[in-house]
Amino acid sequence: MAAGAFGHIDALPDDIRDVFMWLCQDVVSLRLKWDMYLELFGNPAKSAIIDQLPRPFSVIEEALRTAMTMAVCRLSDPHKSCGKENLNFRALEVFYGQDEDFKLLIADFVASCEPVKKHRDKLVAHSDKVARLTPQQAMIPQIKRTDIDEILKKAETILNHVARNYGNFGYVFGLPGDSGAVSLLYWIEKGLGTRRTAAVRAGLSAGSIESSSD
Repeated sequence: MAAGAFGHIDALPDDIRDVFMWLCQDVVSLRLKWDMYLELFGNPAKSAIIDQLPRPFSVIEEALRTAMTMAVCRLSDPHKSCGKENLNFRALEVFYGQDEDFKLLIADFVASCEPVKKHRDKLVAHSDKVARLTPQQAMIPQIKRTDIDEILKKAETILNHVARNYGNFGYVFGLPGDSGAVSLLYWIEKGLGTRRTAAVRAGLSAGSIESSSD
């Protein structure tokens, strides 16, 4: 990716510059997915729109949840898997191995990701029989909104530690509304209103309209 891309810092050493940049891109992507998830499924004021299109929004919800689970786990995975190096926070830790404060930040981040990793191992990357059929027996921890907020905050702290201490730089990794979910819901609501108006003009009942939206 060309210089000038988000996360590119010229002052960082060649051996770590691109690794750092891609990790910044990964965290921005995770932040956008989380913002979209909250706007679509964490906002009671928008539930009336979601409820009119249960099937497509169920697919969107599952896709976002799966993507976020895998993204969190990739960031917190070991430095190597099956002898191959991973591009994650452990790669930064290896490069800045003399920075004890940095190592503590990464250890704290990895610990926060453990409940998400259990979900990945049992329900996302694999289909554990006990976890699927008797989840109470498998003891899968519930992932709360505060858990993901904390994971993102810690991920951004890790990257800004490198940016500020080794690149004289700092980043904001996203703001509420960046995902475009609000605009998406606006246009869906407009479309549903247009469909409803057209259906009423055609003489369809309200029940028929709702059935055709599913």
